[in-house]
Amino acid sequence: MENQPKDSNKKAAPKMTPKSFRQKNWRMMRPFVLIITLIVLFSGFFISPFGHINKVNVLGDQFVPASEVKRGLPIKAGDSMLRIWGHKNKLATQIKNSNQRMKTVAVSTSNFNDVNVYVKEYPVIGYLQVGQGYKPILKSGVITDTTILNPQSGFPILMNFKDGSLLRLTTSQYKNINPSVRASIISITFSPTSSNSQRIILKMVDKNIVYATISTFGDKMNYYPSIASNLKVKSGVDLEVGAYSYPLSQNSSSNVNGQGASISNKTTYQKYQHKSGSNAKKSSTQTSR
Repeated sequence: MENQPKDSNKKAAPKMTPKSFRQKNWRMMRPFVLIITLIVLFSGFFISPFGHINKVNVLGDQFVPASEVKRGLPIKAGDSMLRIWGHKNKLATQIKNSNQRMKTVAVSTSNFNDVNVYVKEYPVIGYLQVGQGYKPILKSGVITDTTILNPQSGFPILMNFKDGSLLRLTTSQYKNINPSVRASIISITFSPTSSNSQRIILKMVDKNIVYATISTFGDKMNYYPSIASNLKVKSGVDLEVGAYSYPLSQNSSSNVNGQGASISNKTTYQKYQHKSGSNAKKSSTQTSR
């Protein structure tokens, strides 16, 4: 049998050199080396101080002590930064829900591993007397669960309120009063009568006494400065129906302690009519003997 001719077009396989062998191995191993390198770097980072929270700063309004804000935050210095990244909104919500005074909360980082908590709080607009203590009333209308013994001066005290629904209505109306007028109120006492089950008595800084109805006093009290400017002596101002005033007798004024005053000795009164769209009043004086 004759030998078959060799295929002259068939090329011989290239010879593998040591250099090309190393290059091929590197190409195969490169993804694994990269993964291992990243694992080592990340592990080293989270073991190092940079991978942990350095400190927690509380910034913004501080009616609530920073220590109390931090108690509502489920992280602390030394915790892993993994508890911050991707969880800032959740942490802010947790802090906000932990305290009734919180209006807005934002969480951010600085200097890589410092945590900053920015808080904005509802201010106090008054206090509710409960036994021998006082509960702050916030601008949101919420009455806090915290009871204090010494309320801050410059805010009115709500007294004798037992009915929760009337108390909520009172705080809702109270928020409608201009801040400058609110500052002139010393106390608001619930003092119902047979003719007015929502009557309240407001003791003013200028020593006048205002009688009003819970459901309407929020808007009517904004007229008080105009009424008071026309008064020459210590007076009672009745805003229950319409608006009129009368001088308080010496006996009645000395007995005003938030529980009402006798006005049987009144001799004059001024009646005010509100002009539409204006705070101006018209007054007329009548004399009776």
